[in-house]
Amino acid sequence: MNELLRCQGLSRTFGAVRAVCDVDLSVSAGSRHALIGPNGAGKTTLLRLIGGSVAATSGRVWFGGADVTAWSQPRRAQAGVGQTFQHSTLFPTLSVAQNVSLALQRSRATPWWPLPRKPIWSAQADESLRALGLAEHAHRPVRSLSYGECRRLEVAVAMVRRPSLLLLDEPAAGMSAAESVLLTRTLRALPMEVTVLFVEHDLDLVFDLATRISVLHLGTVLATGTPSQIRENPMVQQAYLGSQAKEQRHVARA
Repeated sequence: MNELLRCQGLSRTFGAVRAVCDVDLSVSAGSRHALIGPNGAGKTTLLRLIGGSVAATSGRVWFGGADVTAWSQPRRAQAGVGQTFQHSTLFPTLSVAQNVSLALQRSRATPWWPLPRKPIWSAQADESLRALGLAEHAHRPVRSLSYGECRRLEVAVAMVRRPSLLLLDEPAAGMSAAESVLLTRTLRALPMEVTVLFVEHDLDLVFDLATRISVLHLGTVLATGTPSQIRENPMVQQAYLGSQAKEQRHVARA
């Protein structure tokens, strides 16, 4: 498959802390690529470096064959990078449809084309809601949605601009098991024209959805491979999967 995203020697320091250290990462077009690892491994920082909300200390980022290292977050979004965040960016008093429409209109707003006072419905917004299974809730206020529905709406907001790369930061965080299963099905049904790179702690979701997995440990990429390769990798088992299994057994006994 063609390479859509490449990071080479990507690093980010915060004072004396190296959150991401010389990361090399390749993401193929159409893949569902997961980033996993213990807390503090650098997953979210890496996602922000790719999305452009955090500047790299060193290294390069290529997207669609272009060096986007110096590009701002809005410029990367215009080029086809969509993203969601750990904390909600939704407007709770507006409807589901209005949130999606505003996201689309905000992307088009310029000094010559200002954001309208009221969001305008469009076929593109409708398409995004249908893709995430939210069309029937279009006129409901966001504050009336369940937590899982809000998380799916955040993906719909990111999808409305039809990105070629979708960055998801812990999309299943705080979801029930049933909501997580529904999210997995929804993400699996996204068109293959959309490449998905996601950070997630729910390993059931990861191994059910991902076609490739990269494991981060102490800011570096410990291993990258298919789900079966990652499961069988002894370094990954020692650094991450083994400790996860121990935690799950401990919770089960408690």
